[in-house]
Amino acid sequence: MQFESYEAVKKLIDEIADSYDEPSEDQVEKMNRLTGGSWTAENLREYCCDYWSGPFSNSLDATAYALFHDGDFPELDEVELVFWKLKLGVSMDPKTLYEKLRFVKTCSKVKAVEILPVEEIVSCFGEIFSGWEHKKDLALPTFQRIRPQE
Repeated sequence: MQFESYEAVKKLIDEIADSYDEPSEDQVEKMNRLTGGSWTAENLREYCCDYWSGPFSNSLDATAYALFHDGDFPELDEVELVFWKLKLGVSMDPKTLYEKLRFVKTCSKVKAVEILPVEEIVSCFGEIFSGWEHKKDLALPTFQRIRPQE
């Protein structure tokens, strides 16, 4: 999916979200022209401000996609990284440990594992996940991208 006005739409989304007020008539008219939609100020505010509102909100790319597709968000690919190192002398079923770490979201709450330099480890994945958004505000390192159209 690539539209000529995609970057302009993302910039306008940021402008609208930045003010957190309903967009002006000019902004609504511009968004409708760029996306071919018939958005209202109320709808635009809802979509544009949503991606700023927290870790479970949609990304800027997904929001732009939705504005081009009548409000339908894209299917996403998501990778949540869970990794650990057991302390010396500790034995634990890997599947059980994995589920526990996914639930508690941190190694510091599981006495059987060592504390790891998570940011340093995640930075090594940069090349593998180029083109993916790193959702840094989530408890576990998570990467997302809009699923490529088939």
